[in-house]
Amino acid sequence: MIALPRWIARRFRAAACKCGDGRRPAPPVVLRTSEGRVHLTVAYPDVTLEHDGPAPADTVDATLILPMGVVDAVVAWSTTR
Repeated sequence: MIALPRWIARRFRAAACKCGDGRRPAPPVVLRTSEGRVHLTVAYPDVTLEHDGPAPADTVDATLILPMGVVDAVVAWSTTR
């Protein structure tokens, strides 16, 4: 399983909101899990944002490219519970 902890998604999304200009769609997010860590990266025209944190114990090593909407959905899901 590839896991994106909600607290990491919230912090990443908060920082990403400050990086974009709001006029263009957000670039894709690279989600990489390896060696017990979750790494998120997004490259805007002027800056590249990276964030990482500990991965849950059952997370496998993998790389995914996701739309920012997936990170938004994780954040939204966590606020409705």
